[in-house]
Amino acid sequence: MIKNLEQVLSMILNSFCDPHPRVRWAAINAIGQLSTDLGPDLQVKFHHLVLPALAGAMDDFQNPRAHAASAVLNFTENCTPDILTRYLDGIVSKLLVLLQNGKQMVQEGALTALASVADSSEVQFQKYYDAVMPYLKAILVNANDKSNRMLRAKAMECISLVGMAVGKEKFRDDAKQVMDVLMSLQQSQLDVDDPTASYMLQCLGQDFLPYMGFVMPPLLQSAQLKPNVTIITSADSDTEFDEDDDSHEVLHLGSCKSYDYYRSLWERNSSKILDKGSL
Repeated sequence: MIKNLEQVLSMILNSFCDPHPRVRWAAINAIGQLSTDLGPDLQVKFHHLVLPALAGAMDDFQNPRAHAASAVLNFTENCTPDILTRYLDGIVSKLLVLLQNGKQMVQEGALTALASVADSSEVQFQKYYDAVMPYLKAILVNANDKSNRMLRAKAMECISLVGMAVGKEKFRDDAKQVMDVLMSLQQSQLDVDDPTASYMLQCLGQDFLPYMGFVMPPLLQSAQLKPNVTIITSADSDTEFDEDDDSHEVLHLGSCKSYDYYRSLWERNSSKILDKGSL
């Protein structure tokens, strides 16, 4: 496929304009998958085709717009700052529009994409910091019920990666505000398996030490959760589980499945504990 990649991309990108939203969705999905499978060669050779097309797809006010943000994530994960910088104006502005969308799925996709864009563009993201951070803090503060906890967690993850991109000197004042919000949430309503607390402000270095007493107890508590495993045999074929649920993992073992609920929570929190140990 590599030798014919330009022709393949041309065919896929032409489908971005198909009248049917499912075709547009499938085309965006293909770009996201190719960005992962063929990166970084695809990014180096064809960024001038793909990134403008994805930016345009984020104006598609049907289902493909959220998926376009996900494809931006796939593409930028294999992007270098020198490639990405020339497209940041358009991409960041489109993602900020999606952040203000009323649908949680669209907001979550935009947050994840924005986090990847900031991470990949590194110090070049400083130009957009003052425009982006107020939106992120607003989501963190306003997504305050249990149904919005994944949205809040993604906002926290994005804030952390933006802070790492721009550096702690630029981020210092906002970091204190964010940690105050997290402390308030922890004291009032965060469940032990709430993912918000697993995204911490890793760029603060020694400035993070005053918060260690707040951060470590819930992380250690969640790390001690026992995996909830269910073994499903062929006799249980009527048992239904959502294998697309990111909070679970289904392992196929011949005629059986191992269904592990807490795996992702353990991985998130144990990795953050190790990160804090390196401060």
